[in-house]
Amino acid sequence: MNKIFGGKLSPSELLSKAGDTYTGKKSVKEFISALHRSYVFSEDDNIRLANLLSGMKNKHFAFTSCGFFFSDISGIEPRQDINYALYAIRMFQNFCQEDLLMPFLSDLKSARSNIKTEGNGMTIAQDEMKCLPGEVEAVLYFYLNRTLAAESDWRRDYGRFRLSSYSIEDESHQVTVKDSVSLTSSSFSILIASTTDSGINLYLCEKDSRDFPSNRFRITNAEIPARVLDEAYVWIDRAMSAISFDELMKLSSHMNYYSMLVKNSKYLPMETQLLENLGLTIKLIKSALIKDQERKFLPNRRVVIGNMIDFVRKFGRDADIKAVEQILSSNTDALTHLVLNNGLNNETAIYITDILDLARAHGFEPVTRNLQNLIYPYYTGETEADCSEENARKVYSALNFMI
Repeated sequence: MNKIFGGKLSPSELLSKAGDTYTGKKSVKEFISALHRSYVFSEDDNIRLANLLSGMKNKHFAFTSCGFFFSDISGIEPRQDINYALYAIRMFQNFCQEDLLMPFLSDLKSARSNIKTEGNGMTIAQDEMKCLPGEVEAVLYFYLNRTLAAESDWRRDYGRFRLSSYSIEDESHQVTVKDSVSLTSSSFSILIASTTDSGINLYLCEKDSRDFPSNRFRITNAEIPARVLDEAYVWIDRAMSAISFDELMKLSSHMNYYSMLVKNSKYLPMETQLLENLGLTIKLIKSALIKDQERKFLPNRRVVIGNMIDFVRKFGRDADIKAVEQILSSNTDALTHLVLNNGLNNETAIYITDILDLARAHGFEPVTRNLQNLIYPYYTGETEADCSEENARKVYSALNFMI
């Protein structure tokens, strides 16, 4: 700190000034820019200062009280505090000649777990250190996103990391991410050797500023964090549900005729064929609603989606009917995001009413709790709706505010 600011700003003063940054009101980049206007220091020190700020924050987070009121050191709160401390050590290590990790692990060794298999604080910290570094997890996330997701689902942000560049050269993927907290960039080459038999098998090579290899990581299924897997499965499902408008119209018509034939014919189709068509219809319902979420509203969607819902309602098993109910409830969460992004205007009001009426017409009652919480301020007048009184009234009635 003395080298950067020439003794004109102490660590405690910096910590006090960084309050808005630590609470998320201001980015690290904005805060450092503001410091440049008040103090004279080199632009070359920006990354070093960002590392110090991040280290100071995580050092204080490591003393989060819930981690010290625990029944066992292997609990989730103590583990989180240990993680904060490990990250602070990582940020501070470049500023110290002595090893900061060794004495920390030595102290933790004395804290024994009541669960024998968990060992002590040191073994727990070592277990946490096996997790992927943040920048590696981000690169893995962006690789899976670009590989598995439809282009409309491509992401540029993952936690504090932002994708700077992504390219494919020969047989390797080149990925660069930037840490919005430490302001550092990390570049990786990814070599893929994944197969259906062996599963995911990736080789990640981190490159330094001279483009030389600095760190290497092997990623298999076991190393992929659950939070990344959760999103990956959603991307795959949405990509597999990506069907054009014309295809949806045709398939919906086919399902409608199939339904009529099954209902009125003395000869029932093979059970396997019926099950296959039920599965396809559920996928089509999801696809139609996804296109609506993307504001590419289907013409005659009430008829198209209604025919398919009717088919599942008449011939589906309990599990099939439950799947449609879950899709419709998930769609109300999408409606919530639609209102958050666009407000309650005529378009969103008509869509909310239309979808809820459609679901109820076929005997489904979607879960609307989040949507109700968001719309309620419009109903009370706390927030002004940008739609006609008639459309607003229909929304309030559909959400059971007007009984």
